[in-house]
Amino acid sequence: MNARTHDSRRPGPTRGRIRVAFGSLLFCVIALIGVVPQAGAEGVEPAIGGWKGKTSQGMPIYFGVREGRVVTNVRLNYRDAVCGKLVLHEPNASLSIDESGHFAGVVYPANGGVELRGSFTGPRRIKGKIVAGESSGLPGCTGGTISFTASPKS
Repeated sequence: MNARTHDSRRPGPTRGRIRVAFGSLLFCVIALIGVVPQAGAEGVEPAIGGWKGKTSQGMPIYFGVREGRVVTNVRLNYRDAVCGKLVLHEPNASLSIDESGHFAGVVYPANGGVELRGSFTGPRRIKGKIVAGESSGLPGCTGGTISFTASPKS
């Protein structure tokens, strides 16, 4: 037998082990994707009661979640570049939370409006945005979008 024609690669067991390991890894990844809930996934049931948080500006935000998946009693604080600190309290706000844990709605309709948007990422966590119209307070206010996070009051 000529040495040059001999196949010097290792026989199948090493390749076979690699294939089995890769197949097992692939199976685990597929199984986890189907089992681990994603943020804002359908079926999030937010905690009932008062919630508090902070905006990206370090200002407080408060609201309630009541039975029937409704955000209510919204108190917002944010800083406008021109008008300074703005404080809004809308005790009669009623923003429905959909099955995916999302809500959005106008909490202050005058002068360009202020909208509150949020997504519950779990029963005790929310991420959202305050979207202020161009003249949401006094004439000349610039408005903008301010992010926030919140959790139930302890």
